[in-house]
Amino acid sequence: LDLSHQAQFEEFPSLDKEPLMDYTNMQRLGAKLGFIAGIIHPWKVGPFERMLWRVCKGYTILTYEELDIPLEDPESGEDVKWVVFLVSYWGEQIGQKVKKICDCYHCHVYPYPNTNQERKDIVAGLNTRIQDLHTVLYRTEEYLQQVLSKASESIHTWLIQVRKMKAIYHILNLCSFDVTNKCLIAEVWCPVADLPKVRQALEEGSRKSMATVPSFVNRIPTTDTPPTLLRTNKFTSGFQNIVDAYGVGNYQEVNPGPYTIVTFPFLFAVMFGDFGHGLIMSVFALWMVLSENNPKLKRTRNEVRLSRLQVN
Repeated sequence: LDLSHQAQFEEFPSLDKEPLMDYTNMQRLGAKLGFIAGIIHPWKVGPFERMLWRVCKGYTILTYEELDIPLEDPESGEDVKWVVFLVSYWGEQIGQKVKKICDCYHCHVYPYPNTNQERKDIVAGLNTRIQDLHTVLYRTEEYLQQVLSKASESIHTWLIQVRKMKAIYHILNLCSFDVTNKCLIAEVWCPVADLPKVRQALEEGSRKSMATVPSFVNRIPTTDTPPTLLRTNKFTSGFQNIVDAYGVGNYQEVNPGPYTIVTFPFLFAVMFGDFGHGLIMSVFALWMVLSENNPKLKRTRNEVRLSRLQVN
């Protein structure tokens, strides 16, 4: 067999030939026993232990235990069960080497007092801080619940105000400035019959806002074709939506919407000439008509509710 390519293994010093700790020599040099405590990632425990053994030549004792509660890793953001370790070393030089190794493996090192009384004081202080933090979190959560409960009472009013403000700014963005950049000019189509109402609304708005320059309306002659305006109510709006689904007529064309009030129910009855089906649809439509003033149903803007009279 060719033994030249065999792997080379590192042998640890024998306790019989080379003692790891010569306490007589260490005490003669005035070395003291020190401790370093901290936490380390569980994947780094093995290399961390081997590095301590090789660098410190056995003048350290490593004790570690895994935490029961996982904590968040600040680098990856994942929950990790960290390992708590305690390194006991002999001598200041060994302590400096242990600290450098801890820094190399990105360990979170915490102070570890030498006396038992100091350690008890630190534990008591930490328990007090934990209790104070729990109290602060509880009071903060209680205060936030009170603030949110009060805000929930005004959320509906705020939504209306925000929608009105968005609608106002949307209209203002469609306007253009005049030559002086102090007034807004809006070019709109308006029915001739509604011009007095528009003037009255502008005068009232200027009066309430105490504007220094009043708003006014001027008719501009144009050769463009005006848009189509079809006035509807809650009864004719559903039939008009059926007609508009096929297309909107041009200006001054005959609107076929009123004729569908007669033709649509007739064609619907021809297609679904079933007494049971008609009875179910009539009961459902009657319920929608009777409950049209319900606040919850008023908020819905679906086609089923808008066509309640057509279904009936």
